[in-house]
Amino acid sequence: MKRNQILSVLLFIFVLQVFGARYFLEDEKATFPEFIFQQKVDHFTKSDSRTFGQRYFVNLQHYVNGTDAPILLYINGEGMISGPPSRSDDFIVQLAMQHKSPIITLEHRFYGKSHPFTELSVQNLQYLSVAQALEDLNTFVLSFRDSLRSQQKLPNAKFHIYHAGVSYSGALSAWFRYKYPTTTKAALSSSGVVNAILYFDKFDAQIPLAVGGECTKVLREAMFKLELRILNPSLNAQTKQKFLASMLNDRDFSLMMGDVTGELVQYGEQDSLCLPLIDAWNKKEDLVDALAGVTVKSWNKKFGEAYQYSVDHLKNTTVVYEWADRQWWWQCCSELAYFQVAPKVGSIRSQMINMDYFRNLCNSAFGNNQWPNIHAVNLTKK
Repeated sequence: MKRNQILSVLLFIFVLQVFGARYFLEDEKATFPEFIFQQKVDHFTKSDSRTFGQRYFVNLQHYVNGTDAPILLYINGEGMISGPPSRSDDFIVQLAMQHKSPIITLEHRFYGKSHPFTELSVQNLQYLSVAQALEDLNTFVLSFRDSLRSQQKLPNAKFHIYHAGVSYSGALSAWFRYKYPTTTKAALSSSGVVNAILYFDKFDAQIPLAVGGECTKVLREAMFKLELRILNPSLNAQTKQKFLASMLNDRDFSLMMGDVTGELVQYGEQDSLCLPLIDAWNKKEDLVDALAGVTVKSWNKKFGEAYQYSVDHLKNTTVVYEWADRQWWWQCCSELAYFQVAPKVGSIRSQMINMDYFRNLCNSAFGNNQWPNIHAVNLTKK
């Protein structure tokens, strides 16, 4: 990577840290029309002419017609979108207001309503890859820029492109800048895990640092007591029922509980996690009941539901616009890994969540001993 490219990426990361990292925000009062871009199913096989409709949205609220302004591309990740960044307290929108920029955002292939196929078979999922997604972005944004030049009657306008992403889409943002350096001018990558990592225990190792000593002590005690009940046949069913997770086997339940604690902390909801547990601890109340309350009242409402962790759900090949679980696990099991195993020392997540667990999950969901080759993936991004 050239020095000026590195500086551009670092500058944008610094700016994001100053303003605060977040997913983009949509103004609930604003409505934006949905557009469809005809995208190739397979960018790398010349004889394959198949296309699919890929959704995108455009926010021109701050663009001044007839001007050569920078284009801001927000890159989406593993989920459905309903509009572009549009709230005034969103960092991308603040940049658009400052530079009078159009904002565009493209839905990721195989998510939301942007599906190339009518079912999520393993054969069809072969076209869900980082390489295909990056070429989607390149093809789309160059086409959009050409269209904007034509619409604005500015054939010589530069319309420099800047792009941003968060988490997985943050990694896409960094990879896109690296793989297509002449397409864009700079990239923002927030919390972008830019290397495929098999043994990803660092995620959980951060949780005690984020919540502090008191909450960590109570969390470990609550998870320890919970696991004892799950391992007790006479208490197993009634315990899972409290967490609305009767459909899960013990190890899938343990994965869910690791995500309950991890996601509440990751997305700034640690008070929703820590305060009820610490209160129960101080009052000598049942910590497992308190943790169940946190799961149902705080995590379920914002982040997920227990059925998403069942193998039967992950094996379901039906396309449902609001579902993203099978697609994301395919990306993890075929390329990215990011397997959030329990740290060997001081873990809050159950030790049942180890590499054997993820190996069984990938094989159960996709068959054929599916497993990511992270070394090959990391090499292709260089």
